[in-house]
Amino acid sequence: MSLQNEVPAKPRKIPVQSRSEATVEAIFEGAIQVLVESGPRYLTTTRVAERAGVSVGTLYQYFANIDGLMVAILERHLRKVIDRVVAICAKQHGQPLSAMTQALTDEFIDAKTERLDVTRALYAVAYDLKGLELIEQLSERSVDAIRDMLTTAPDVAVDAPDQVAAVIHAAMAGVVQIVLGKAGKPTDLHALRYHIRHLVLGYLTSLGPSAR
Repeated sequence: MSLQNEVPAKPRKIPVQSRSEATVEAIFEGAIQVLVESGPRYLTTTRVAERAGVSVGTLYQYFANIDGLMVAILERHLRKVIDRVVAICAKQHGQPLSAMTQALTDEFIDAKTERLDVTRALYAVAYDLKGLELIEQLSERSVDAIRDMLTTAPDVAVDAPDQVAAVIHAAMAGVVQIVLGKAGKPTDLHALRYHIRHLVLGYLTSLGPSAR
C-alpha cells in the first residue's frame, strides 16, 4: 500500500444512482476484505477490484488511488459511529447521570463492534492515512452532543462541560481502540462495557460537589 502525502477525502465521482451506490459499496467491502485477510501491504487497486467484482477502470472512476479509497472508508466508518453517539445523546436529555453514562458508553461500543473486522482493519491504517486530522474534525460533533446532554442532567451540575465532554470522548475512543485493536485476541465486550461505563461515571462523579 503506497501512501501519498495528499490523498483525496472524497470520491472522484459522486454516486447518485442506486447502481452507482451499489458499485461503491462493493468496492468498499472488497477493500475491507482484502485489508482484513491480507493486510495493508497487499492492498492494491487490482486486488480490491477483483474482490469487488468490478474492473480497475471502474474503481478509478470513483477513487484516484488506494489511499483515497481508504480515506473514504475511514470517513464513512467514523461518521456512522458519530451519528450514533449524537442520536443516543439527544435521547438521553434530562435523564439521570448514571443512565446517560450507560446509554452513551454502550452505544459507543455497539457502534465500534457492529463490524469488528472493519474497526480493527481501519485502526491498522488510520495513522498512515492522516486519520488523526479526520478523527479530530469529525469528533467535534460527538463532543458537542455529549456536552449538550450533560448540561441537562437533573442530578448534577457539570462545570466546564466542553472540557468534560472532550475528556469523555477521548477516554472512550482511546480505551476502545487499545482493546479492540488487538487483532486475533478475543474481546470480552461485557467486561469492556462495564469498565468503560465506570471509567466515565467515576470521572464525572469525582469532579467535586455538583449535586443540585
